[in-house]
Amino acid sequence: MAFRSVFEKTFTDLTGWKSALWMIPLMTLFMVGSVWMACTEPQASLQMRIYFTTSQLLLLGYYVLSGFFICLLVSASAAGFIAKEENDGTLLILASKPIRRRDILLGKLVALFVRTILLEAILLLLVALISRFVLHLDEAALTSFLRAVMWLLFYSVLTIAFFGTIAAALSTLTRNLVVIMVVLAVLVMFCFLAGPMVRSMLPEDGGFYIKYHLYYIDISYHLQNAFVPFWEQGSGGEIIPQFSNWFGFQWIVMESGDSGLQCDSVRSCGYVSPVASVLLVLGIAVVALATGLRVLERKEIHQ
Repeated sequence: MAFRSVFEKTFTDLTGWKSALWMIPLMTLFMVGSVWMACTEPQASLQMRIYFTTSQLLLLGYYVLSGFFICLLVSASAAGFIAKEENDGTLLILASKPIRRRDILLGKLVALFVRTILLEAILLLLVALISRFVLHLDEAALTSFLRAVMWLLFYSVLTIAFFGTIAAALSTLTRNLVVIMVVLAVLVMFCFLAGPMVRSMLPEDGGFYIKYHLYYIDISYHLQNAFVPFWEQGSGGEIIPQFSNWFGFQWIVMESGDSGLQCDSVRSCGYVSPVASVLLVLGIAVVALATGLRVLERKEIHQ
């Protein structure tokens, strides 16, 4: 009952109509417009056009929703889970009730997870439906779009868990919301902007990045390497060169397309298995969650 009460209260607080009223239309228009502008050139066949459009949807979904936007949204929400309650004096009230402290943090995190997945699902479904009609594609395209949406949502579980647990852990460690948000903003910028840009500028042999095996400790690389199997399932094929540079993947294998278009396919770099990257990201989330729960259990709460 205590967990449920925290969940319901947090879910209600997070689900504000004011934010949804501007967020959903603006993000939908931006996504649809970006897909339309990138896919106006005629392709070799309808099959290739659907694949190219689906890949564009996956790329935008990764960076704009599952990546940059959702991670910032999750970080900003989770940053105040404990710190804001402590600053407002409401954490003492919560702790004085017959509620286990771990239920406070877990209830808030689950509410954030459910709310974020629902919001992203609505946005992606709207983008898929509108893009199908704007680009004058058939039902096969809609099926392809919906498959991409499903796999983007699966990947979002990973990013929400990663950034949500880190933000919640920081919220238990310090009451300074400014410090928490600066740290999280830098982390998000590194993972989805700085990291890919640096890797895309490396020489063909990878230079110092490969020489010193920096990919092992590069969380930006692991987040994007973990996306490779989700991309392949969502698009029905491997990443093509038009999209590879966005991920900082430079390891390209020449291959002929079977739909009348000569193209290259970009495979996972091979330095770290995508499955290993997924497990690493989940492992960091588990450690962050365990740290947050332990700190909260031991925290001395004052007025």
